[in-house]
Amino acid sequence: MDSTSLIGPAVVAAGVSGVIAGIGLLVTRSTTIGIHREKIEADQDLARQTAAIEPVIEEAAFDPESFKRSVLLLAEARGRS
Repeated sequence: MDSTSLIGPAVVAAGVSGVIAGIGLLVTRSTTIGIHREKIEADQDLARQTAAIEPVIEEAAFDPESFKRSVLLLAEARGRS
């Protein structure tokens, strides 16, 4: 058996392996980008909710009854959305 007869199949196997690795890289990249987008959206939602509730919390420090009313209004608003 000649050593050159083994080179052809090895080159083909290396090429196939490279193509499969490239496909895996693309799938991993698109998955990572998708997860990152979801995380950014969740962070933005959390920031909006925090910004909406901060005035209520500040007001509660001065007027507990007003805080109760605000909490009820927020609960109603969430129930409608």
